[in-house]
Amino acid sequence: AMVRFPGPSALFLLLLSSMMMPAEVTIIRNFFLMKGLSLTKNLVRVILLGIFGAQGAFCAFMMRQFFLSKP
Repeated sequence: AMVRFPGPSALFLLLLSSMMMPAEVTIIRNFFLMKGLSLTKNLVRVILLGIFGAQGAFCAFMMRQFFLSKP
C-alpha cells in the first residue's frame, strides 16, 4: 500500500473482482488445478486454496486498507 509502482489501481481492481466472484464458480477449476499438481489426496491443497483463493484476496484487501490508514 505504501510502495509506489506502476498500475496499482489495476491490481486493486483485479483483487476486488476476484473477491466478487462466488466460490461456486471456481470449484471445478480449483479441483482440476489440484489434480494437475497431484494434491487431491494431500492436505497441502487446503493451505494453498486458503492463500490463493478468496480468503487470501480478502486478507490482502484488509491489510491494504489497514496500511493506508497509517500515517
